[in-house]
Amino acid sequence: MRFIRLTVVFAILFATVVCIAAAQTKQATTEKEPTLEETLQWIQAKLKGYPLSTSFINPEMTAESYELSWEECRVDFTITRQIYNNGLIDNRTLKFSFLLKDLDSNSIKFENKTNLNNGYIEAFITIETFLKKEVITVQTDVRKTKFSGEVVGIYNGKCSGFRIYTTNELAERLAKAWQHAIKLCGGNTKKEIF
Repeated sequence: MRFIRLTVVFAILFATVVCIAAAQTKQATTEKEPTLEETLQWIQAKLKGYPLSTSFINPEMTAESYELSWEECRVDFTITRQIYNNGLIDNRTLKFSFLLKDLDSNSIKFENKTNLNNGYIEAFITIETFLKKEVITVQTDVRKTKFSGEVVGIYNGKCSGFRIYTTNELAERLAKAWQHAIKLCGGNTKKEIF
């Protein structure tokens, strides 16, 4: 009889421990990952907060800023560069349009750079398409602002990637956010085995 009582007590204790462990596991797994909307809003907020000098790319360049807009998994990413050129200020705009599913999350690399030709850029992120296919639409225009502001050069074409300049502190976090957005839209997230 005593053996039966001990067995019942141990069974009750075991069941209680299993229930508590299951409840803790369920609580840990119910934390939701950010939605696509939340992820892209976070990226947009961080990019707008860091207009940077990029003088190391081109000694005449003075600023580069970013704008992100989207509709579900279709993204427009705009880079605006302000460049002093022979006394004129050129505003160069590059607009990249793409589907997030076409990007390769494994291609996203971030590099920390400091004191690169005495420029102010600390880091950058490179984002490319799956298999480097040229499926990103890019439109570029150059405006001479000292005169009428007219467009003096336009380029339309395709490319396989782009680069975002940022700070050391933010580079890895931005890379992870882009990877998360790509994953949510069905882009390539699997690493090659070799």
